[in-house]
Amino acid sequence: MAPIPEASAAQLPFTGLEMRNLRLDPCAAYKAAKRSIHETIRDGKTGLDLSGYGLTELPEEIAQLYELNVSFDFRGCARLTKLPAGFRAKGSVLLDNCTGLTALPERMSVGGGLWLTNCLSLSALPSHLSVGSRLHLIGCRGLRAVGDGLSVGGELDAAVCEALSMLPENLSVGGGLHLEGCINLAALPNKLSVGGDLWLMDCEALTTLPTSLSVGGYIHLEGCTGLEAIRARFEG
Repeated sequence: MAPIPEASAAQLPFTGLEMRNLRLDPCAAYKAAKRSIHETIRDGKTGLDLSGYGLTELPEEIAQLYELNVSFDFRGCARLTKLPAGFRAKGSVLLDNCTGLTALPERMSVGGGLWLTNCLSLSALPSHLSVGSRLHLIGCRGLRAVGDGLSVGGELDAAVCEALSMLPENLSVGGGLHLEGCINLAALPNKLSVGGDLWLMDCEALTTLPTSLSVGGYIHLEGCTGLEAIRARFEG
């Protein structure tokens, strides 16, 4: 099958039991999720929609979808704290507003985009996370660290990740890199490569840029008071 287009999360082809926003108890949610997984396999669907379910964990049957061209929608599953070890997707994975999510599995691989907007309990990204398209971390205010070996084929949007203090060495981002409002980011990693624009607005703790930095587009530095102070000292 052709890969799922990455135009926007809203356009991804999710289908299923259409039970989003229902308040299911964990046991009922688990059973409903299992039925939806079986329906996805039986009907050859390209999206598994479990958004709004009261899931506290994912059924083990979800592993049957890893080799299929399936995208996963877990948006709003506020009680879901983790994904199973070995979780991977050929399509996209939507975890927006999974406010109880504390961790992602090591070496998680996503062929499409990975949306983690407002995952407030997520404190770190695992090592060797691979995302084929976009990685959205907007508003992950508790995110402090990003594991080594991160690979992002499209844009990486980590705006307003206020606790983020560092990025891994040798990070390569295929598209733009958004770090607006990362107020505790004190430095950029050596050999950072950005295919598009680099957005650093209001990164107040940033005082220098690495000489090995490679940016394919423009660098936006408005509100980077630490950089402005250093520049003013030399210009004065």
